[in-house]
Order: sequence, then structure tokens, then C-alpha cells
Amino acid sequence: MPDWLIRVWKIATSAWPLTAGVALLAALSCTPTAETLLSPLDRLYWNLVATGVDHGKRDDVVVIAIDRKTIDELGGGDSYARASHAQVLDRLGSASSVVLDMTMFGPARGDDALAAAIARQGRVVLPAHLARDRTRADTVLLPAAQLRRAAAAVGQRNVVLGSDHLVQGIVPYVRMDDAADELPHIALQAIRLAGASLPAGDVRELVQDHVAKLGRVEARSLALFLPARFDLDRYSYVDVLKGRIPESAWRGRIVFIGDAMSDLSGAYDLSTSEDGRLRRVEVDALVTQALVDGHILWREPMAIRVAVSIAVATGMLLICMLVPGWRMYAFAIGWLATFVAAELALLLHWSCWTPLGPLFAVCVLIFAVSGWRRAGSLRAFLLNEYGMLRGLAGKHAFVGSPHAAGADVATPTKDEVEIAMQRIREWQTAYVDMIETLPYPVFVERHGRLLMCNARGRAMLETFDADGDAAAQRVLAIAHNEVLAAKATGKIHSAELALNGRTQMMMVTPFGDGDQHSSTASMICLVDIHNIKAAVESDRLTLRHMAHDLRNPLSTVLSLLEERNQADGATDEDFLADLHKLVDYSLRVAQDFTQLSRAEHLDTAAYVPVSANDLATEAVDQLWHSANAKRIRVEGPHYDGADVFVLGNRDMLLRALTNLLDNAIKYSAEDTVVDVWIDADDRQVSVAVQDQGIGIPAGALRRLFEPFFQVDGTYRDASRGVGLGLPFVKAVIERHGGSVDVESTPGQGSRFTVRLPRTVAEMLDDA
Repeated sequence: MPDWLIRVWKIATSAWPLTAGVALLAALSCTPTAETLLSPLDRLYWNLVATGVDHGKRDDVVVIAIDRKTIDELGGGDSYARASHAQVLDRLGSASSVVLDMTMFGPARGDDALAAAIARQGRVVLPAHLARDRTRADTVLLPAAQLRRAAAAVGQRNVVLGSDHLVQGIVPYVRMDDAADELPHIALQAIRLAGASLPAGDVRELVQDHVAKLGRVEARSLALFLPARFDLDRYSYVDVLKGRIPESAWRGRIVFIGDAMSDLSGAYDLSTSEDGRLRRVEVDALVTQALVDGHILWREPMAIRVAVSIAVATGMLLICMLVPGWRMYAFAIGWLATFVAAELALLLHWSCWTPLGPLFAVCVLIFAVSGWRRAGSLRAFLLNEYGMLRGLAGKHAFVGSPHAAGADVATPTKDEVEIAMQRIREWQTAYVDMIETLPYPVFVERHGRLLMCNARGRAMLETFDADGDAAAQRVLAIAHNEVLAAKATGKIHSAELALNGRTQMMMVTPFGDGDQHSSTASMICLVDIHNIKAAVESDRLTLRHMAHDLRNPLSTVLSLLEERNQADGATDEDFLADLHKLVDYSLRVAQDFTQLSRAEHLDTAAYVPVSANDLATEAVDQLWHSANAKRIRVEGPHYDGADVFVLGNRDMLLRALTNLLDNAIKYSAEDTVVDVWIDADDRQVSVAVQDQGIGIPAGALRRLFEPFFQVDGTYRDASRGVGLGLPFVKAVIERHGGSVDVESTPGQGSRFTVRLPRTVAEMLDDA
């Protein structure tokens, strides 16, 4: 048997508890909880893969969208009128199938014309609304009866969001009732009516359980390989309505017609980039194209995933235990790179998706623990060598040193002195090499004086606004109390502290002094835990808030179900309306809290100069339709000077201003005025929104920006908000270095003023 194999066997048998612990940890990394917690790493990996993959020719599906151009030319009413939909359908006679991807549950004006157009086209699919996480028939809202009878098919639109909150796939079939009736997805209905075949065959044979957001497992779902952004042909609704697009644009293709302006039908993310944000119709079209192309992902069985995870983690453990010095880093990186390359090949060539985040975290943890074990082994070795040298000094004193009491006074031989010096040099080399390989700042002190530090420690000293000696004394002053405690007890002491605006974990390891075991020196390690602590705190707050505010509507849903079972007089319409409001409110909570979380973690390095005038103008344009519906005039933005600029994230700033305007419109009576004002000086830019609404009581002003706080504490209608809009505004503005002020008089109105640091317009030339 080779020597290296014998060595591996000895290590495995002597360290079997550690090996068993690593195997257990690797198995736990395959659980849904671990996948959810480490989803940011998987999101980064997926974005890199999806952005770099060429999906080839994609011309089977086309989208006709109600966009800004449509609203500008037709107005809000005609853009969504069913008579307009009928005219558009009459121009799509050559399409292989058409999905009218808009909610039309109740009867409305123009139903006769639309039903006739649907019948003439002959291959139209209409969507049904299915309440999330429910599969009973009474939670399915079907299209209006007249339209449903004219349509060729009806389908549901269940989209599966992954643990990273990105679109992962669909639920292809949803059971309607106990008779095993199934409602297919609209993508499958559209493909069937178009007469196209699926490369993957019957998708029922490909469904698997996939981990969805918040660690929930979505049973019998399809994961799809979707692009990082929308890449299909798209035409404006008004151009089709007025005959500006030739018939050849959709001849023999599956056409999706839908709304791309509002969030009413749903908004989803394909990636974390700005162009990865899509509306419902765009997501449904991409899903259909992926099914036509056969881009269906599958996951390895749990047993195989666990076996692979244990193998990779065990390999990392052996590398950390067997490979010395800097070569350990090279072997560890090579091992992980090999694993990633293998998983990437499985994804690209065999459509097999495996989350990498949990296993990466396990390998990093193994690396860190092994480093501490090496440090502990080195300390034990040094103590042993120190005791040996003291014994050698007691037998034969070093030249120039006093003899130990009672020791033999004979002069030591040359060989003994050489052995002692050789061991001292080995001690020095091993100690310095180990300190330099540690991946965090390490300082060694003796009697309050800094002896040495590694490369990371020297880099930290350079960040202090002081020279080398003063910076070293600052580190020793910070660690003073923990050093004294560690030396007094002879045990490792640790403490959290803030250094350079980051949270650090400081660990002090004392060094003994031979027979007396008193410590004269210590090693100070500083580990940056800022991001980990922030992520844990964010997750804790997220779960607490979600559990707090989702509990009430879900409890009410259960009460409604019980009351309906006991009372015969309740009508289905009232029951479904109440249930629909509660479910909409719960979904709105999740959506708004996601936006709040993004606002709290904006990347300031990606900020660009943005025109405050353009932001205010676009916010007014976006809210024009809802203001017009209540006969409210939105005037402004009022500003006489040239454009003024702020540095920030344009999308988030626009959402913040839109939230303020939306609140002003919601809480104002009809036939009132909402004004938008812009003011600026050399230092800052102010944008104010003033309404003539109901106002805010003085006692509620101090809690106005608390998550889930509402002034009267009674609203649970998603259309009136869920109490996350103003916290989102505050988070965005403060992340941009600004502030939000409120002035309000009950019965007369409110004025919200956003103040942001001003930047010069010339920065645009450098951007």
C-alpha cells in the first residue's frame, strides 16, 4: 500500500469524530433550509451562467404589450377596453395560438365584441387566477362566462419562485377537485392549440420537488432554464391595433397579449440586474419559449446529492489536514474549481441544476476550523519544544547564560548547541509561516509590545490615520482588557468590537511560560463578521415581521372557511371576495417587504448622477392614471431653474417618489390637488409632495416610518397599502445620504419633503 494512502488511513481512523461531523454537516447542506439561507451565492452563480449562455434562435413566441406608448396614444380607458382587445385579436388571424394574458373575471362593456373576436380567432387561451398555495376548486377564479365559452382553452399561471426569489419555473398542472380534474398551465394550453410538440415529451414525467422561496418545497413543479433578461420579439399594443405591424410578424407564432405598465398582474425577477424585472405577460411568454425549446432543468436525487456533498467536503477536509503551507490554498481552490466545473458541465450539457451555495459554505467552514486546529497544534508543538529547550538549558546552559540551579556546570558539546539552535530556527520558521498563511489580521504581543503581525495585519495598520508605532499601540489598546483576561486565566478570550466601521470578532490566545504556566505573550486575531451579523439580523427581522403580519390574514382565512362550512346563507361571491382580499394583502406584504430589503442593501458604489427634475416628472406620469380616476389634479413639478442632479440609484429613487405620490392620491378626496415642488441650493436638492387629504394625527407622526404601522391600525386591504411604503421611502433616502420630513394637519393635508445631497451636472460626462 502506498505511503500516502497509509497516511490518509491513519488520519481518518484517528480523527473519525471530525470526519463524521463533516459528513453530517455536508448532508445537512442538502436540506431546503440550508439552500434558502445560502441562496445569495446561488443567485450570483445563476446570474453568471444565465448571462453568458446563448439560448439560440427564439422566434416561436411573440409579445404584444400595453406599454407607455399605448397609454400615451389611447389613454388609460381605451388601452384596457375589451372592444380594443377584440380589434387586436381580429388582426392575429395567422397566429398559431393567442394568449389573452389579462385578468377578466367579471362581465364588462365590450364583452359581446370580444367574445365574437375570440370565437373568430379560434385558438385563444384565457387565464384563470389561482390563489397561492391552494389547490381546491373554490379558490380558482375563472374568466367571465361569456368569454370562457368562446375561448378554446383556459389555463392557470402558477409561477414558482426559487429560494433566491427569482423565477425558477412553473407548476404545470393544478388539481381542480377530488375528481382528479387538472388545470394546465397557459403555456401548455397555448402550445397544444398551436399544434407544436414538446421536445421533452409529457411533462408529467419530468415534474420534481423544488425548493421555493422561504424554504418551502414546491411539489410536482418544473424548473426551467430561463434567460437573465427578456429576449423575445415585443410589439406595442397600439401599433398592432392601428395596423402598423405586418401580419408576417406573428404568422405561425404563439402570441401573448398583456399589460406591461402596472404591477396588478404581477412583477417578477429573472435576475438581480435592472433589465431582469419583468411583468406577468413577459414571464409567461419566456416560459412558453423555454418549453418549446425543451429547456427543462432537473435535479439529482437526494441520495446522490448527499453522497456528492459528503465526498467534496471530505476531500476538502483531507486537503486541509494533509497539505502543508501555501500549497493547501492552491489544492483547496483547485478542488472547489473542479467541483464547480463539473456542476457547470452538468447544467449546460445535461440541464442538471445543483445549488452550490450550501456546499461552498461547508467547505469554507472546514477550511476555517482546520486553520484553528493547525494553530492549536502549532501552539502545543511550541510549548513542547519550549519545555525541551528549558530541559536542555537545565542540563547544559547556553554559552553566556547563567546555569540553572543545581545543574551540571560542564560545558555543552557543539552537537547539543547545534541541535538547540536548529530547533529554535524550526520554531521561528514554522511560527512565522503559520501566521502569514492565516486569512485574517493576526498580531503577536509580549509584555504589551507588538512583536510581529502578518500581511493582513499590516494592511489593517495602514488603514489607521497614524504612523506605524501609533497604529500598533492603538490595536494593543483596543485588545488590552482581553489580553489581560486571557493571560490571567490561560484560556482563549473573545469579544466583539467595532473597528473602522466594521464589526470584528477579536480572539486572544495566551502563550504559557513553561513550568509556571503564566502567560507573557499572546496572539490577537481579528475576524470580520460584519456581513454575517448583518445578514443574520436582516433574516431575523424579516422572519419576525413576516410572521407578525401574515398571521392575522391567514387566521382570518381559516375562520372564513369554518364559518362557510357552518352557515348556509353565505354567498360564494362574498366569500370569494373576502378570501381574495386577504390573499392579495398577504402577497402584497411579501412583495413590499422584498423591496424594503433591497432598499436597505443598496450598493453605493454603483450610484450615478440622476436628474431630480426627470425623477419627479416620471413619478407624476406614472401616477396620472390613478389620480385621474379619482378626479385629482397632480400639478408640477414646480421649478424654474435648470435641472438639478443627485447621486444615486435611479430606479429606487423613482420608486420612493412614486410611493409618496401614491399615498397622497390614496388619502385625498376627489376634486382636490396634489402639488410637487422642487427646491435646491448649493448643498442639497429638496422634492416635496403636498396634498389636501385627511392629514396625519400628531401622535402618529413619530411612528409613521415603522414597518407595518398604519395610522388607524385597521386597514388590511392591499389596495390601501400594508404599512411598508413609507419605511421603504425612508430606507432609500437614508441610503442615499438624505432625509425625509413630514408636516401634517388633520383635515387639511400633509407635506412630505425629501432632501438629498446635490451633485454637479458635469459628473454626467464622466459617467
